[in-house]
Amino acid sequence: MSRMGDLANAFDVPDEQSTNVGWANRLGEILTARPQYDETVQYKTASPLINITEGDIGRATEAAMGVSGGGMKIETPRGIRAYHSSPHDFDKFDLARVGTGEGAQSYGHGLYFAENPAVSGQGGQYWQQFANRFGTAENSAAQHLAQAGFDRQKAAQTLRDMIANPNPDLSPHNLKTVQNIRQGALKLLESDKPVGPRTYEVNINADPAHMLDWDKALYQQPEVYDKIKGYAGTVKDMKLQDTYKHFLDAAELRGMPGSDFYQVAKKQGPAALSQDLREAGIPGIKYLDQGSRIPAQRIADAENAYQRALKDNRPSTAAEWKARLIELRKMEVPPPSSNFVIFDPNLIDITKKYAVPGAIGAGGMGALAAQDEYSQ
Repeated sequence: MSRMGDLANAFDVPDEQSTNVGWANRLGEILTARPQYDETVQYKTASPLINITEGDIGRATEAAMGVSGGGMKIETPRGIRAYHSSPHDFDKFDLARVGTGEGAQSYGHGLYFAENPAVSGQGGQYWQQFANRFGTAENSAAQHLAQAGFDRQKAAQTLRDMIANPNPDLSPHNLKTVQNIRQGALKLLESDKPVGPRTYEVNINADPAHMLDWDKALYQQPEVYDKIKGYAGTVKDMKLQDTYKHFLDAAELRGMPGSDFYQVAKKQGPAALSQDLREAGIPGIKYLDQGSRIPAQRIADAENAYQRALKDNRPSTAAEWKARLIELRKMEVPPPSSNFVIFDPNLIDITKKYAVPGAIGAGGMGALAAQDEYSQ
């Protein structure tokens, strides 16, 4: 029968710390003084984690110390986890190559990333777009890999079965061609070579609140708006500076979105604009991905109409838009996700690279010490 302790009164662990790491931080001083712990002791706690064994807390403490280099304070990781698929393999990001790839740079001059893996993660929209950019055998290997859930062993076995049991209806010539492609695809999957598009998982060391929001009204992003005002005042071309001033005055009155500002400002050149915004303290641009744009835009439009009605002192119209806004927010839609255009490659840390070289059984994924300079 296990022994039971009670830490509920001795330690008040906040909800946001009610994880193993949170417990380790709060209890570290005591536990590190008692390196040997008894697996049978359990604790009732004031937090949602109840009946934790002493072993659980001890192991959490050890893990926390390992992460923090021996200290007990654990910093919450900052940044944005995002994805980037590419037909290319690079050693580092390079803004000099922006615009030389397949993308149109429609949302700004910079490096493009997607918050949603369905957009630019492994097997996502851009991965599929790039999957046929390789030789015939590798194209086949990539498609079989995707169909197998990116399990190289499973994809290879499927190809072995297809080679052993070819379609009897194929002509001798077509059969030879098909079998050669399958053999080549199988050889790639059995090798330590990468197959198909590369997908990079990254951490963007920036706060989304500091980015120019393409879809949101400028008055709804006051910190960015202030930086844009400061930036506009430094433009040397007085005619352009005057244009900015009139635009910003109108934007405040009419609820113009960030995209409107970009369309005006990019007349000086997209690359120059990105550099200027970067120096003004704006690390990039964020915009809703295609799957999020329609429902989010409806909500944004209703919100803007409601705010305008309030400003114009039209209570009945405001009430109508408020009711509409409530209904839109009740609709069951997935949480919106964004894409990002980053102006500074030094803000990007690559954490993983998918489709890396690796023999079957290695999982088809590994750590990456390189960075990709392809832009969508």
